[in-house]
Amino acid sequence: MNKVKTHLLLALFSLPLIGWFGWQQIKAHGADWLPVKYVRIEGAFQYISKGKIETVIKEKLINGLYNVDIQQIRQLLKQLPWVRKVTVKRIWPDALNITIKEQVPIARWGETDLLNKDGQLFKPDNIQQFTQLPLLYGPTDHEKVLLTQMQKMSVALTE
Repeated sequence: MNKVKTHLLLALFSLPLIGWFGWQQIKAHGADWLPVKYVRIEGAFQYISKGKIETVIKEKLINGLYNVDIQQIRQLLKQLPWVRKVTVKRIWPDALNITIKEQVPIARWGETDLLNKDGQLFKPDNIQQFTQLPLLYGPTDHEKVLLTQMQKMSVALTE
């Protein structure tokens, strides 16, 4: 009876160690065993191209699905000027799902920036195509205040 208990205890303590070792092997060989075969890019795109997104993340996928740094991909995509919000998820066993919401410009801020509906500044490469948008100037950190005033004036003028 003691021999059975000893074997059971040994097995009980060995299983987590074997599991941990196996998981380390998967991590070490993730690019070969769990490659990223599919990248699904979702969103309504007017100003961002899927090709640009693919170019930005391509190098980050070479180490396999397990080793993909989701936070790093999210940060890289967030740096693109037209990206407002990014969600990146692993889809087992071989896919990555990226959902992007674009900025929607509602006003120009100075000569080089645009404002979204929340009064947040963003700076696209070229704002020449947005000359029809209202132009606002003001001190830094007053974007929301001026946007609110502009919206109130717009409502008052349409009444």
